[in-house]
Amino acid sequence: MSERGSDLHYSYARWIVVLLVLGALLGIFLCSLLAFQKIGHIESGSFKQFVGYVGMVFCAACLLLLLWSFFSTKGPVITITDSGIRDVRLAAEEIPWVAVHGVGTAILNRQKFVMLAVEPVVEERLTLTRMARWTREPNRKLGFDALCVSVMPLNVDHATFSAVCEAQARKGREKLAKEMLALNPPSPEEEQAAIEKLLISRIIP
Repeated sequence: MSERGSDLHYSYARWIVVLLVLGALLGIFLCSLLAFQKIGHIESGSFKQFVGYVGMVFCAACLLLLLWSFFSTKGPVITITDSGIRDVRLAAEEIPWVAVHGVGTAILNRQKFVMLAVEPVVEERLTLTRMARWTREPNRKLGFDALCVSVMPLNVDHATFSAVCEAQARKGREKLAKEMLALNPPSPEEEQAAIEKLLISRIIP
């Protein structure tokens, strides 16, 4: 993580990338033993051999995707400013905090994701990446109706990143509430109630 003024920048952690590459290579090697019948008594055309071939393809695809993402990304992967958050893996534009009305955590296959519930009218205007578009509807069917951000394999842990997102989004919603109230000044009680209504909520406990 690096800081420039009040901005936060998160990039790939090289040691984590190396471990993931080694893990993928190990997976390819082990699956190749099954596919090419180098261990045990594996018959040609058997289900075990099929699993070996599928595993090889899957691990190789994961390895290529990881390497492509690592070498094609110039600069920080995630940038957090007072005005919004930008994740190059998610969208081309910055997502303004005033449009984030919920932050939560999703867990899928033991991997944690930070969920950003963005106002639909704002999300529709975002230029989502191909991967974000492909996973948006499946995530919604799984109950994760939000834009999901993973900090793997970045140089920040999930708890820290989630806390930063919550704090920044809350500030953004407070700013939005005050701007709206400034247009039509209410009583002190009505003002407090309106601010609390607009404040960010945790979309998953």
